[in-house]
Amino acid sequence: MPRRHTPIELLRFVLSLSVVAYHYFYFGPSIAAVPGTPVVTAVPFLLLAVETFFIVSGFVIMFSASGRSGAEFAVARFARLGPTLFACSTLTYLVLGLFPLHYGAPALNQWAASVLVLPLAVHDGVDASLWSLKYEIVFYVLIFAVLSAGLTRRRITWLAWGLVVSDLLFAAGGTGGGPSWWPMGHYGAFFALGMLYYLRSSGAKGLAPIWLAAGAMALVDCRLELWRVEAQLLGHGMPALATSILAGAVAIGAFFGFAGAPEIPVLARAFTLLGSASYPLYVVHQFLGYRIITWACGATGLGPTLVKLGVMGFMVSFALAFTVLIERPLMDEYWWFGRRLARILHPAAAEQPR
Repeated sequence: MPRRHTPIELLRFVLSLSVVAYHYFYFGPSIAAVPGTPVVTAVPFLLLAVETFFIVSGFVIMFSASGRSGAEFAVARFARLGPTLFACSTLTYLVLGLFPLHYGAPALNQWAASVLVLPLAVHDGVDASLWSLKYEIVFYVLIFAVLSAGLTRRRITWLAWGLVVSDLLFAAGGTGGGPSWWPMGHYGAFFALGMLYYLRSSGAKGLAPIWLAAGAMALVDCRLELWRVEAQLLGHGMPALATSILAGAVAIGAFFGFAGAPEIPVLARAFTLLGSASYPLYVVHQFLGYRIITWACGATGLGPTLVKLGVMGFMVSFALAFTVLIERPLMDEYWWFGRRLARILHPAAAEQPR
């Protein structure tokens, strides 16, 4: 399988758009961040799109790590995350500083954590949607450690087992799960599934036990996530067990469905662009979108549903334009800086292509 499988790029965009819809039509109204009534049919389960993102990351990051040293991998991740976090977090910080949401504006230390990237592993960013980057960054650190020891199928498999066991220990804390400082929370099994699909694509055999363990744990983790948000955070009733399992199976199955889909050459460039735009869309949409929706509902007199659809369209257009016009030139600068820094810290840091 090539490093960039375009159906997965399309999936990344679909997942980002699902998260936007979840925040605008369900989570935002539930916490009175935007006008309107929460849409309770199916939309609450779009929450699990983030879990599917973690599976995608487990798969894609293994391709990114393959053939690279630890330093090269670190530079690649810095250059991928940094430009969007810098530009979008700065925009969010400035706009909400001038026009804060009803529960306040982001703090300067939240902006600093966002633009410096690595502090997001231990500190809140300017936008609530950045919570998931904590687990992405912790996963990158684990992959960096494996690369430093030498990337082998055996070590990848053991790391996958470690992620599953970590989730099991977290889940042993009961319905509420383990402590908030737990490095991978209850998300490790999703990364493990992506890693295992990478191993399968590379021809690895004899992985049935870890496949079963990771799949079962991921379903448990979906249940924990729904409890965390629906019952603990929003105070809503917990979905039935069978419903939670079905929603989790759909979230997990979405990755394998898209990963197994054939390439469509005529649409490959479009899918790649949409996939690239998924990251800025995810980073910028939540708090800034809440502010725009609240303003537009009051200024235009239009209904909340129409306004939210319009803002979704605006955010997609912004993400696409940002990807083409701003992110790519900024990424060149981040690559240059990252390589210079890597040479200082590790003189053997190489010139691995992107």
